[in-house]
Amino acid sequence: MIWPAATKYRETQRDPYAQMISMMRAILRPSKNSEAILTICGYRFGDSHINLELDRALRESEQRLTIVAFTSDDEPKGQLEEWTKDPMVQDQVRIYAKRGFFHGNEQIKSKKDLPWWKFETITRLLGGER
Repeated sequence: MIWPAATKYRETQRDPYAQMISMMRAILRPSKNSEAILTICGYRFGDSHINLELDRALRESEQRLTIVAFTSDDEPKGQLEEWTKDPMVQDQVRIYAKRGFFHGNEQIKSKKDLPWWKFETITRLLGGER
């Protein structure tokens, strides 16, 4: 983690962060015979250099990358909203928000808060709990 500061972007261009970004690029571009799923929980899409890498990966993956994002926002905002409206990548992004599920043109909204965006709920679901 790099703390917010005027030099944050510059810090990301040096090791070890530059090496981590390089590894992320490779992982998010699966080979012809495989697929990748990136699950995001707790990231608010506030770092444009990370968002750019994720956007490029979606576009260059030839539909083999799926992003599953859990957000405490009521519905997609910012980068997530842009992806839901972009026909080039919208089918590759699934968003579990506090007030619904969003995937491409599909929107299932809820009038009550849904706890699935909470880390403890995600870990229970991944552990097989229903």
